[in-house]
Amino acid sequence: RQAGFELLPSLSLPPKCAVIKGVSCHAQHLPPPPPPSTTSRNRFAVEAPKGRTRSQLTTFFCKAYHGGHLTIRLALGGCTNRPFYRIVAAHNKCPRDGRFVEQLGSYDPLPNSHGEKLVALNLDRIRHWIGCGAQLSKPMEKLLGLSGFFPLHPMMITNAERLRRKRAREVFLASQKADSEPQETEAS
Repeated sequence: RQAGFELLPSLSLPPKCAVIKGVSCHAQHLPPPPPPSTTSRNRFAVEAPKGRTRSQLTTFFCKAYHGGHLTIRLALGGCTNRPFYRIVAAHNKCPRDGRFVEQLGSYDPLPNSHGEKLVALNLDRIRHWIGCGAQLSKPMEKLLGLSGFFPLHPMMITNAERLRRKRAREVFLASQKADSEPQETEAS
């Protein structure tokens, strides 16, 4: 006996049936499929149903295949001039703001009154989806690197070095300008 399931003897119900909290489920026994035609040249050929040509059938089967993989990425929300992102696990073939499998967090890129950009992450579920083979988008790699979940993304380090050099150059130019101004005022 399992939680919520009561297995019944095989004599009273067809095989592989169980009663779930008083509701019975009977497997429908379908007749076996007809034997394959021996006159057919290819015994694996699929015959098109009435009203469909073979090319339409091929297109139908190809559209049913959704291949691809799961991706953890940002789905844009919010409104004009006020972006807001949901962190989602979605199929890579789905549109950016389309269907997703699970929401894993949120990201508010605009600084609040304290100058903070807010990120909420469900790290347990992110760990689960990565373990299932989900891939990360580059913005998500950067966010998870900043959160300490992964090492920093190489572009984050490169951008930080560029910004540091730019600020050092600005400070140097400002100090040169400040040094040259008092000399000019003393001379005049």
